[in-house]
Amino acid sequence: MVSNYLTASEVELSPYLQFAKGLINQVLTRINGRVLIRYFVFDGAFGHNNALQMVQQLKLHLISKLRCNSALYLPYDGPYSGRGRRRK
Repeated sequence: MVSNYLTASEVELSPYLQFAKGLINQVLTRINGRVLIRYFVFDGAFGHNNALQMVQQLKLHLISKLRCNSALYLPYDGPYSGRGRRRK
């Protein structure tokens, strides 16, 4: 059975993010290693997974303010406490 859902790292970039990726790539090409750039700073409107994946495709790290609807959590790996439904 094949899932229709994409994983967090498999995203379709919006036309605007594709445009931004092209511009960032042009700047990185013009700099051509004269200045080492590791980080990219985005406005808070781009603090979402699609923007993160686009920046990671360019081998950069993203610095951005998180959006108000960002879901930040790590899965619980501890032992089952005996209460509630068991994790799959």
